Parts: sequence; C-alpha cells; structure tokens
Amino acid sequence: MIPSPIHPLASNATAILILLGTVMVGRICLTLFFKRDSFILSLALGMVLISQTIYIASLHPITFYMIYPVAWILLISGLIYCYQIRNQISIRFTNKHPYDLLATLLSLGFLLAALGPPTMADALDYHLGIPVYLFQYHEWPPTNLWFHASAGGIGEVYNALGVSLNAENLGTILQIVGLLGFVSYITIESDPTKVKFLKLFILSSPII
Repeated sequence: MIPSPIHPLASNATAILILLGTVMVGRICLTLFFKRDSFILSLALGMVLISQTIYIASLHPITFYMIYPVAWILLISGLIYCYQIRNQISIRFTNKHPYDLLATLLSLGFLLAALGPPTMADALDYHLGIPVYLFQYHEWPPTNLWFHASAGGIGEVYNALGVSLNAENLGTILQIVGLLGFVSYITIESDPTKVKFLKLFILSSPII
C-alpha cells in the first residue's frame, strides 16, 4: 500500500470530517422521514445509505468514479456540520464519579488508539486491502483467489471513501465514534444502575 502523502494529523482530520458529513446526510434523512434527531442514528443511517449507494456504483467501472466526488462532498458537508454545531461543543467534568472519570479517560484512550496507523491483521488484509484493490482494478477482487475478500461488504466500501482522500483511519474512527455514541444513546434514559453497568462495559473492553 502506498504511504499517505499528507501528514497523519491531516489524514485523521479528513476522516473525522467525512464522518461528520455522513452524520449530516443521515440527520437530514432522519429528520425528513422519521422526524427524529439523534447523532448515533444519523451516523448509522448516513453510513448505510452512502455505502449502499457507492457499493452499487462500484460494480461498474464507469460509475465507480462516483467515489471521489462523494468523498469530497462528505468532506465539505463535515465542515458545514462543524459550523452548525459550533455552539453545542463542550466538555464537562463536573460532579464525576470515579468510574465516570475512568470511563472518560479510557474513551479518550480508544480515540487516540484509533488515530494511530492501522496495524491489525484484518485491517491490513481486507478492510483496507479491498479498497486498495478497487482503486487499482476498478472491480471487486475474485473470492476464488482471495479468501478473505468474501468477507468484504459495505464497510469496505465506506473505507474506500477514506482511502480516496488518504484518510486510511476512517473505518477505525467510525468504530470508536459508533461505540461511544451507542453507549451514550442507550444511557440517556436508563436508570443509574444500568448506566454504571454500561460504563463498566466500556472499562472491560480489551481493545486497548
């Protein structure tokens, strides 16, 4: 795989903006059709809609090139979304239980780990290998020659958006943002006992 020609910090910033652009697309659809507003649901809906569309486009060598404009549109949408929510961004540490503080520190640890270079075997094999193959040959790899290529799906298509703009960590950052967003979503209306259990769930994760 060719090393990224841009600085890793710029690569990570690009990945985050693509994610925020995905949230913006999902939020528009979620508000328009379901009359709801949720960060994690917007992220999930946007990711599925965009990935399914790009997957269909990737099946033909001509429509395959849609990946590039879609990636740039998401990047610009992410910048717009950042501007829209600029007054909502805040970090609060008041009245924190030790478990909450530890969960916050570990969450930051997960995020820092996600910002590092991809080193996991499955990431280097097909999570990033399939997008690289797509850009080289403009077609999906033959599963009879590459066993793990059969495990590829819309996740690899979404990773291809990041690879197109040298943001190889897009999939990794998506996973940690999705994990933390999901935990936050299901603890909003839960009783304190369940909230503590879910935070302990984060603490027991063996990722780091």
